Amino acid sequence: MQAYDAALKLNGRETEALAARTRVLNKMKDDKQSLEKNLVQGVADFYGSQFSAANDAIGSYLADGGGPHVGAAHFYLGASLLSQVILADSKNTANSDELRNQALEQFVLAKQLHYVPLRSAVSPKILAQWAQTGNTQ
Repeated sequence: MQAYDAALKLNGRETEALAARTRVLNKMKDDKQSLEKNLVQGVADFYGSQFSAANDAIGSYLADGGGPHVGAAHFYLGASLLSQVILADSKNTANSDELRNQALEQFVLAKQLHYVPLRSAVSPKILAQWAQTGNTQ
């Protein structure tokens, strides 16, 4: 974009620069829509108890830079990880401890972004852990 903008400053009628800039803008718009779809799919997977798929979709949203709903993404990734801990085999404590720590990290990030979950839409066990999570800023 910077190169095309610089070229257009020199000659605002440069057709190749105009066309290329338009293509880049359209690509960026498509990427943002795809990014938001990842978050929506991840939240739907969470509510469908498809926690691995939720982790992947929400993780992809965050890895690709997120968007306006980064706080929600951190919360739902944390909730998905914590749900796996709640449902896990009690004999596998090492994995559960790791998942719990990752969930708490996500909750801290969500709180730092001032995200507030809809209490009626989330398990009381998850909300209890959310409430206990520190808000380090």
